[in-house]
Amino acid sequence: MYSSETREWISYKLPCIVPIRFLKRGGSPIHCYGAFHWLIHNHGMVAFDPDKDPKSVRLIPLPNDRDLESEHKHDGVYRLCDVSQGTIHYFEVADDPTKLYFLTMWKMKDYEKGEWWCEFKVRRSDLQSSDPGLSNWLLEGKFLLISFHPLNLNVVYLRCMELGWIVSYNVQNRRLDVAFKLNGVGKDLSWRLVIPFVSPRWPMLGRLHHNHDCPFYFLPSSRSFAKKVRREKKIKKRKTN
Repeated sequence: MYSSETREWISYKLPCIVPIRFLKRGGSPIHCYGAFHWLIHNHGMVAFDPDKDPKSVRLIPLPNDRDLESEHKHDGVYRLCDVSQGTIHYFEVADDPTKLYFLTMWKMKDYEKGEWWCEFKVRRSDLQSSDPGLSNWLLEGKFLLISFHPLNLNVVYLRCMELGWIVSYNVQNRRLDVAFKLNGVGKDLSWRLVIPFVSPRWPMLGRLHHNHDCPFYFLPSSRSFAKKVRREKKIKKRKTN
């Protein structure tokens, strides 16, 4: 761990009551309640508070009634565990159109006890969309979770796998709206490859995908993004010649 105060790297060997194994593609750590959290195999999350002495880790279980079959079969790609408005939330989307509930979200009820509370369950028949193309996939399409809205707890972003579009789901009105049409970029986009952040007031250098209907930036996978950059350079070169 690097300390910006001392400008030094510090290493710890931390005890744990059981052996743990981190996910191969577990994404970035979740920072909340002053601690860092990592998703791990079989035991939910492991938490580490760098300011707490003595240095140790604790295990926090995930919701008991989550879809364990989907979690093991797809290595957790149909779930999203992150912070929204200062609290850890666990969001799950069905991996199969035939399952009863399409969307389910839990909220951390008691952090010290590791208790969760289910906020809502949504069926596919309850979904709505004003976009004709998206409406055709509400009952049979597959969706991958991407990110919670950085400022609005009622909005979560998903990717429609059949269309390749980024869509927003509003918890209050149960509507799915098109936020961004990727047009072939980011076919492997999921929560593991996204870093959401609010656009700063000052100008930025660099190329980040952005859409005004989607109020945060996201970084697509380096492989797909590199292919698009090379393709654009070839097109530009042809026009120049």
